[in-house]
Amino acid sequence: MKLTSSFNDIQEIIWKHTKAMQTEFGQHPASWYSEAIMRWGCINCTQRKANRWNTYLSQEVTKCNKLPKNGVIMNISEIHATWNAMMKEEQFSATDKAMEELEEKRAVKVLAEQKLTHSSFQDAHHTAEAIQENLKVLSSHTGVKSLLILIHFNSESYSQLFTFTSSPAIIKYFTMMWKIMLLDIAYKIEAYMLSGINGAVSFHTDSILKLKKATVQLISDALSIDNPKIAPPHMNYANFTKVITMKYGLILTSWPLPDKFCSSGYLLSRNELSILQHTWSMKQARFRKMSEEEFDAWKTQQMEKIMQEIQNTCTASDTSSQSPVSSCMSTP
Repeated sequence: MKLTSSFNDIQEIIWKHTKAMQTEFGQHPASWYSEAIMRWGCINCTQRKANRWNTYLSQEVTKCNKLPKNGVIMNISEIHATWNAMMKEEQFSATDKAMEELEEKRAVKVLAEQKLTHSSFQDAHHTAEAIQENLKVLSSHTGVKSLLILIHFNSESYSQLFTFTSSPAIIKYFTMMWKIMLLDIAYKIEAYMLSGINGAVSFHTDSILKLKKATVQLISDALSIDNPKIAPPHMNYANFTKVITMKYGLILTSWPLPDKFCSSGYLLSRNELSILQHTWSMKQARFRKMSEEEFDAWKTQQMEKIMQEIQNTCTASDTSSQSPVSSCMSTP
């Protein structure tokens, strides 16, 4: 309770100063000054302090530029001589107002939202890198693990998605528990921020379709390009054994999913599609041509399996055709 009370007191003090700044300077709402106060301590303030001589020089150059072309224009050495001839009080009096304006411009430049896309991109890029390094140090020194996702709200921005985790376990959590990759979460959030819920749904649908198309192409290429001499006309997922293996001696190795071999069109999980795409692109899953001995053994095994199925079918048919024998004793 005491800690909460202290926080409340501090907030009241901050708000009091916020209202005072808004009343004195105007230009911005009170919320702008409140946010500026909270951010001020986190801003990199290593910039050089305003210099009175440079401020005075800037003032005099501005005056000279406003003079007519036939007017008397002082050069820098003359302006410098005039400055040196002034007393300290005169120098302060001549530059006080300009110094205040300069400090205000600097503060606005640091705190205000940047309008130039390139400048904003550079600022975001360098800041993200600095935050990433600080989070790495934090993880190393304290063991604290972190997750950082940076997105942009403006479609005209040059900035790209940025994700960072200080531990592989965080990525594993999203993959295993949510069945989704961290970058996909960032894409969905950004799509929602830019286009609302319709944009997020549309992005998810489009990304799933693109993954399916890419995976189908990878599997098709693996079948035809990797086996050019025996390339079948097209893929047949449902009857792969009969249409492909029986005719061409090709077998599938290292299928990554728990379900049987099927077209990516039947898969709805982005995680499964991503795994499938990665496996085929890295050639971990592939179609292998069996040797003649292996192919003969495989055909023999298939024939035995077919004969066994026929026998089981006949046995079941014979059993069902026989009428059950039952004896009933009637009471006279």
